[in-house]
Amino acid sequence: MDKYFTSKLNSLITIDKIRLLKLTEITQYAILYALFSIFISISIEYLFNQIFPYTEDETIPEIMFEVIIQCIVLSLAVYYLRKVVQLIPFIFYYYTDYKSYKTMEYQGTITMAFIFFGTQTNLIEKIELLKKKLYQ
Repeated sequence: MDKYFTSKLNSLITIDKIRLLKLTEITQYAILYALFSIFISISIEYLFNQIFPYTEDETIPEIMFEVIIQCIVLSLAVYYLRKVVQLIPFIFYYYTDYKSYKTMEYQGTITMAFIFFGTQTNLIEKIELLKKKLYQ
C-alpha cells in the first residue's frame, strides 16, 4: 500500500478525543436541526394548505405564484433556522479546547433537506399540477 492510502485509512479508523468530539457535535446539531426543521416545516406546510389549498382548477399563473411564495418562505425559514441553531453552543464548548462549529454543515443541510422535502406535500403536489398543466 502507498503512503497516501495508509494515511487516509488510518485517519478513517482512528478513534481519539477529537474524533469523539466531532461525532458528538455532529449528533448534537443533527438532533437540533431535526427538531427545529420538523416544527418549522410542518408549520409552513399547514399554513400553505390553509392559505392555498390544492385544487385542480387553478390557473398556471396562480400555481406558479403559490409555488414561488412557498419556496421563498422555505428559503427564509432555512436561513433563520441555521441562525437559531447556531445560538446553541456545543455541549462541550466550555469544557474542552475543541474548536466547535466546524462540522455543522455536514449534518445541517442534509437533515433539513430530508425533513423539508418530506413534509412539503402541498408544494410537491402544486409542482406536479403545474407540470401536468404545462405539458397538456
